Amino acid sequence: MVAEGAAAGRARDLSSYGDYSNTIGQAWVVRALSTASSSRAASTVEYLLKQQCADGGFRVSMADEQCGTPGAEQGPTVDATAFALQALEVAREHGVTGLDDDVDEATGWLLRTQAADGSFSDGGTPNTNSTGLAAATLKSVGQVGRAGAAASWIVSKQVTDAKAEDTALGNEIGAIAYDDAALQTGLEKGIPVEARDQWVRATAQAAVGVDAQLPPATFTVAAPTSYVAGGSTVAVRATGLASGEKARVVLAGGGAVSVFANADGLATASVKAPTRTGTVRATVTGSRSNRVGSTSVRVLAASARFPASVGATSVKVDGKVRVNARGLAAGEPVRVYYRSRYVATGKASSTGRFTTVIGVGPATGRKTVFVRGLTDTRQGTATLTVVR
Repeated sequence: MVAEGAAAGRARDLSSYGDYSNTIGQAWVVRALSTASSSRAASTVEYLLKQQCADGGFRVSMADEQCGTPGAEQGPTVDATAFALQALEVAREHGVTGLDDDVDEATGWLLRTQAADGSFSDGGTPNTNSTGLAAATLKSVGQVGRAGAAASWIVSKQVTDAKAEDTALGNEIGAIAYDDAALQTGLEKGIPVEARDQWVRATAQAAVGVDAQLPPATFTVAAPTSYVAGGSTVAVRATGLASGEKARVVLAGGGAVSVFANADGLATASVKAPTRTGTVRATVTGSRSNRVGSTSVRVLAASARFPASVGATSVKVDGKVRVNARGLAAGEPVRVYYRSRYVATGKASSTGRFTTVIGVGPATGRKTVFVRGLTDTRQGTATLTVVR
């Protein structure tokens, strides 16, 4: 331990190979001395915090100057940030004060760094090694939803019975590939001696992240109970997710979007409806396939023509006439327009029929009655003549 000067609190290697100490090692020293209630724990924390950059992340190579100062511009990494964040949590639990903002900033950096599919990258490549560490760290600071998304991505790189069947990985069940390329090569060629070390290291660190998977759950999903127009945007809400959990919202035959649940476990999304008439499922899937919920959505094609008629084709001025329509959807909202004015409203019957009575007014001549359904392009027309 360096006791004085700008490097005070730094843990250095004492070996014939030189000093290879870095932020990851410093994080372990912080944890050890904090847990032991050492009088030097605070100084190790102070030196660790010099490695935290302005955006909240931690660089891996240590320097005596604060990250971000001239000559100390090295950017943060996922691994260094995750180890440092875990260390700050341990230090805080054992009485080191004033770390709340530092913990929040480091957590925020990890959350911003996570890819949409839940993975984390170090060196530009999404990998299970860094993602496993990040998943375990996020779980430890209460970000269980985001941790679950990371764990789900890790498991997608694990060798399972189903994945290994009829491949060169048949005897490697449980191993976790470092990345997509390693998994694909393994499926084709197995794990040769020269690649086994990478698989072992990746599996060891990824394993701590697998534990961040969320348990099975059934979400409550809500969508409009009335008809929606084909091709329109539908608001879908799901409750019961974990805070920050990634959710995939799908309307069968229509659109799909990915969103993150808020702090209360609520996920909201606007999804495009299919264009054809029918009842479809709105499904919300969380970080695992066994975390899911669904509801039904009734869709009507945005454009359609249906038969409409009037009770009499010749009506005296200021008289009344019955308007009929059929071929609508059961319960579809209906509006009737006459002389470009809205004159009646209602809903189609369970058999898709609608009838109402309207007044024709004092103007004589040929007139058109428009019967419109859910949208203005779902319509039927009928004509009549107003006479004296």
